[in-house]
Amino acid sequence: MFNIIIIKFQTILAASQIYRCQRLEAIFESNEDKQQKLQNYEEENIRDLNDLANLVRTDLPALSRACLCALITLDVHARDTITQLVENKITNRYLLFIY
Repeated sequence: MFNIIIIKFQTILAASQIYRCQRLEAIFESNEDKQQKLQNYEEENIRDLNDLANLVRTDLPALSRACLCALITLDVHARDTITQLVENKITNRYLLFIY
């Protein structure tokens, strides 16, 4: 049973990374204002992190809390990356390799 729960949490963590990559890819492929879209995504990411932080403060089973903490850690690193993209005005996905 424990392994099934761990696999579920690993799936959640992997799905969040895939979703983030898809969102960034959509922004970079957009013909609209990429800088504005990145700023909007940064703000959305911060709101999501705040929601997760509020959730982790509630009464949760230890394993659920550990999964949320791992998700928050991944999201904080992603937020930092997105913030760097915004601050450095990186709007071309090919510049990511140089950055």
